[in-house]
Amino acid sequence: MPTYEYKCDKCGEEFELVRSMKEDVSSTECPSCSYKAEKVFSPPGLIFKGKGFYSVDKHNRDLKDPNINKKARQQDAKRYG
Repeated sequence: MPTYEYKCDKCGEEFELVRSMKEDVSSTECPSCSYKAEKVFSPPGLIFKGKGFYSVDKHNRDLKDPNINKKARQQDAKRYG
């Protein structure tokens, strides 16, 4: 089950709860003051960095043409440096 982060609107306490994905996770009750706490949105924990992630990795292209991989790598080099 996923862990969600919350912050209380009244006292500002931050806490985490493990809740089912089927539950309404948008808000809950603060464990300290019993006031409404809203869900805090965080960046994803997975970031792809470095070389090796090409546009050909995520497309189903005709691999018989050797120029497709070359063109895709050139486009990625222009795009990502």
